[in-house]
Amino acid sequence: MNNVFLSIGSNLGDRKQNLQQSVSILNSLEDTSIILESSIYETEPLYNTNQAYFFNKVIEIQTKLNPYELLEKVKSIELIMGRVLDNSHNFPRIIDIDVLVFNDLTIDSDKLILPHPRIYERRFVLEPWSEITPYYRIVNENLTIKQLYDECLKNKKNSQKVRLINN
Repeated sequence: MNNVFLSIGSNLGDRKQNLQQSVSILNSLEDTSIILESSIYETEPLYNTNQAYFFNKVIEIQTKLNPYELLEKVKSIELIMGRVLDNSHNFPRIIDIDVLVFNDLTIDSDKLILPHPRIYERRFVLEPWSEITPYYRIVNENLTIKQLYDECLKNKKNSQKVRLINN
């Protein structure tokens, strides 16, 4: 089985329900199971700040799918749930699922980059991730997720607002 971490976010519609639905669909994939789920965090949008706040979480899954098969399934889930993929980069979206890491693989292709290249600047990823696996280390990284989160908090450029939601 492959060990994978995913980041899930939503800022359209019933954000909490969107997260729950996406996790349920992921859990229903053949030979895939949810191992850990973070709490839900409400987060200020990055990059394009003229939009609603997101609900975000990080989950750990185990799957027999390979990285490209999983990416295909993730994109399919986004489409099924109503995400418009043609112009949704940094714009409001009903669901956004990113593959953060896949085992200890490093991939740099047109379709997939692993580990996800913007983990280090995203408090909305690092905070929930540090909740569920604070001592996890990304391949080729000396710091744990908790240490990366602490470094992110020290970065003055990253003043993103994040708050824990009562689940």
